[in-house]
Amino acid sequence: MSGGPAWLRHAIIMPLLMLRPGTFVLAVMALGDIMPAARADEPPCPSQIALPGTPAAKPAGKPATARGTGNIEIKADAADVSVEGKGALKGNVVVRQGDVELRAGEMQIDKPKQYVQSAGRIEYNDPLVHVTGAGGSYSAATGAEFQGAQFDLHERGARGSADRLALTPDGVLHLRNVTFTTCPVKHEAWELKADSITLDTRNEVGTGRDTRVDFLGVPLLYLPWVSFPLSSERKSGFLFPSIGSTSNNGFQLAVPYYWNIAPNADFTFQPVEYTKRGPDLGGDLRLLTSDQHGELQWDYLPDDTLYGGSRSRVQLEDVAQLPADIRLTVDAQTVSDVLYFQDFSQTPAGTSTSFLNRSATLSYRDEHWSVDGEAQQYQTIDTTVLVDERPYARVPRLAVDSDYTLFGVLHYGFESEIVDFQHAPSTAGLPPLPTGWREDVMPEVSLGLAGPGYFFRPAFAWRATYYQLSDTLPGAPTSLSRTLPLTSVDSGLVFERESAANEQRTLTLEPRIQYLYVPYRDQSALPVFDTGLPDLNAVELFRTNRYVGADRVSDANQLTTGLTSRLLDTQNGQQFLAATIGQSYYFTPPRVTLPGETPIAAPHSDFVAQLALTAFAAWNADAGVEWDPDNQRSERTQVNLQYKPASDTVVNLSYRYERFVQVPEFVQGVQLPCDLAAIQPGVATGCDLQGFDQVDASAAWPVHRSWSVFAREVFDLRNHEELERFAGFEYRACCWRLRLGARRYVSTFTGSRDTGIWLQLELAGLAGVGSATDTSLTEEIRGYTASDTGTQKIKPP
Repeated sequence: MSGGPAWLRHAIIMPLLMLRPGTFVLAVMALGDIMPAARADEPPCPSQIALPGTPAAKPAGKPATARGTGNIEIKADAADVSVEGKGALKGNVVVRQGDVELRAGEMQIDKPKQYVQSAGRIEYNDPLVHVTGAGGSYSAATGAEFQGAQFDLHERGARGSADRLALTPDGVLHLRNVTFTTCPVKHEAWELKADSITLDTRNEVGTGRDTRVDFLGVPLLYLPWVSFPLSSERKSGFLFPSIGSTSNNGFQLAVPYYWNIAPNADFTFQPVEYTKRGPDLGGDLRLLTSDQHGELQWDYLPDDTLYGGSRSRVQLEDVAQLPADIRLTVDAQTVSDVLYFQDFSQTPAGTSTSFLNRSATLSYRDEHWSVDGEAQQYQTIDTTVLVDERPYARVPRLAVDSDYTLFGVLHYGFESEIVDFQHAPSTAGLPPLPTGWREDVMPEVSLGLAGPGYFFRPAFAWRATYYQLSDTLPGAPTSLSRTLPLTSVDSGLVFERESAANEQRTLTLEPRIQYLYVPYRDQSALPVFDTGLPDLNAVELFRTNRYVGADRVSDANQLTTGLTSRLLDTQNGQQFLAATIGQSYYFTPPRVTLPGETPIAAPHSDFVAQLALTAFAAWNADAGVEWDPDNQRSERTQVNLQYKPASDTVVNLSYRYERFVQVPEFVQGVQLPCDLAAIQPGVATGCDLQGFDQVDASAAWPVHRSWSVFAREVFDLRNHEELERFAGFEYRACCWRLRLGARRYVSTFTGSRDTGIWLQLELAGLAGVGSATDTSLTEEIRGYTASDTGTQKIKPP
């Protein structure tokens, strides 16, 4: 049996047959259409080479069926036929009726019944199938029947052999004692052997009974009944099982069932049995209409024997377009306990989730108005985050904005928001956390003057914010307010000149200057519900408030300058290079601060610079830096370099830095005591060391026509340790694909690490609804896209 080198045969089969608890191995057999496209520099697989005389592939649409209609045409070297049309044909016999053609050395014919028969070798061909048999017969009324048959499905790229093959006029093949594969001749890496198989080409589905899957000559799987697709379209039926073993959960077996409810809806029932924990009854329901698209996923363990009770996860994402231009958006997820992701996730993403969002939003949009009504809260997963630092629930939130224009240049409108902020009680021994309502409204008017090469935008706004609070400190006011004006003048110029040979490039120089004035208001008594200080960049420099959120409005008497230069394609405007620098200069340093924030003493902001480069076809790079000119040091730096000559060929190198600072913790304006030596997870110490210094390198690269390698390393330069390490390879053949990888990663919020190994085998032509490994690689390697994931897609009606 061919289909792979002998050493590879043993390397694949032994892990599949020797999985055992405690080895943290995940073996997945996701069987679907994974025929990789041949690369330009390599020959196609044998199954991709058109055979002489093979009908051209039928365009997508209605499946082909055997069509034997009309008069029978006969060619033969000799014929002995009676006047009734019955007799024998000998020597190079060819019989045609419509799309059906039969060839044999000798045939018996009955023209009135439109029936032919051969006791010797016979060849049959129609738009659906090509068959050669040791003997057989054909009738336009009842179909064809062959003994000792070899068959090829034209449209499917599948073939096989059967002791007996019967083909109905409707395109249904019934086979007994059959071998079926999508692999090319002499490359039978996998075969499906069955007592009986039915191939319904009209409904594009195959079913087998008493079936066995052999891979590289080794029996891999036995199924009393199996269903598989005859096209890339979705169909209902059992999917092939997934098997694996983890140190936490023991041996695991998943036997999913896929229900193709409708072209725009499907459901996958995903039961998993864990030997250490018990059954998990998971599911995934998807719906897509012209007015709605949504997905509901869940897992439910009735009795986790290790945990000592039931466990669950539910996630709902849905967007529905309602009448009167109203849209409902739901994004919610919940788990039964904070350890769920640590126990069941096998990637860092599952254990780096600190909070789960739960929100529902009703929104309305038209030319002038925007209305959002929202309810939002969070489930805390990372218990190392103090209760006092966890986000507030907004139940409800109502935001109404308007925007009008007069004479094409005068813009006026307002932004408004009213929110009820709620929170769990604060940590024992600490001051209570305030809760209550916040109303914020900001009418504004601006003049938008713009033309070729310039813009000029003076603007004025008035912002009023009111609080009605509960759970305040004894004697503290419960009603607070803040009002202030905001005045700005923003302007810029755009200079252009042609460059390069034949003036194919356009080089721009775009200076920008903004003056902003906001008077100081003492806001130290106001609570902090949802306000923070974002990272400084070229966009944030020109905002009228350096805070995000309504609890703080920074005072300002400042001038901000920026300069951008771009290199563009003169014909289509494609950007090859963009560079931006900028800085704010304070006539009066800002005095407003958040609790724990160090007041600005310098007469200027940090210096920011950004660079984006796409000048070369397969290369792109971007970099950003926030530089402190007074202390001559970087506050934040990020550099990304990518080489991507193809969708599945990519190399990434990234560097991320944020200066480490000790951030005091405040509750209600009271600073908590800080003792770095006493820091423990979940214990309030009043100090938080924040920052990072990391290098991230990843790659996916084909090293041979059949081999690709994957790797990623995330390294912490400050602590001299890896945060994540991942490596693996892929072997591609014409009708199967193998992936093997290993990953070491942070698995808990306290920094514990774990090691995982996964093995995935895909066989082309059997049931499958996608590849979890493809999704994992896409998350691990920025820019990577598998050449063919086989993911099933639902379509609107």
